[in-house]
Amino acid sequence: MKILNLVLYSTSNNTEYYEEMQEINSEYYKKFNNNVITLYYKFSNIEEDYKLENDILHIKGDKESYVPGILEKTIKAFEYIIANYTIDNFDYIVRSNISTIINFDLLIKELEKHPIVYYGGGNVMNLQWNGGGINDNKWYGTLFASGTSLIFKPSAVKYIIDNKKLLRYEIVDDVAFGIFFREHRNDIICQEINQEKYLKMPCCFIDSNTLNLGLLKNLVKKDTIIFYRNSCFINNGNRKIDAVQMKYIVDILMNKI
Repeated sequence: MKILNLVLYSTSNNTEYYEEMQEINSEYYKKFNNNVITLYYKFSNIEEDYKLENDILHIKGDKESYVPGILEKTIKAFEYIIANYTIDNFDYIVRSNISTIINFDLLIKELEKHPIVYYGGGNVMNLQWNGGGINDNKWYGTLFASGTSLIFKPSAVKYIIDNKKLLRYEIVDDVAFGIFFREHRNDIICQEINQEKYLKMPCCFIDSNTLNLGLLKNLVKKDTIIFYRNSCFINNGNRKIDAVQMKYIVDILMNKI
């Protein structure tokens, strides 16, 4: 099985530690090189439309935003892979984010047993709240795959690009994709990988400087968990804690500790 893994990425401020996260999961993802190509994509202040440096895809743009920036950047990344890869040679396009770690060995096994037919992910939700461009209950009940673990067939990515003008750019990307398919491909079911294989990591720090390594080791299940979502959001928004936890998760998965 061949997978193209697009990882949502951006330049960090002083408290986000995205560069450290990228180094951590890039090291891990290289072990899957026979089956998985990983590209980290971000807006950069460049003259050309795109610039690929190692596994980082720079996309022309100097301002990141939650809405519409994530969706616009993702569409540009989709256009890049369609133009520069034979997309039908891939079985799936995965769209993850910088603070999520994916065990691709387990994901491939899961997809071989339970294929995603068109569109889905590791964590499917039913929209029942406002935010991210949702201001009323019009789209409540929309099933959408979380942006931490989106999974598309190549035909779904091509359909999105062929109809990109129909996307609702005022809505955050993962919800916008769910609404897009609900509106224009209501024959499509948003499929979920077994949710027991998706772990939203709790904070394993006793305090801001002390990691409970025993707790973290107990949470990392190398034979069952596919997606490790890291988002502690404590310590006044400083995400160094997430970066540290990610390093330990990767070290456990790679049998370093």
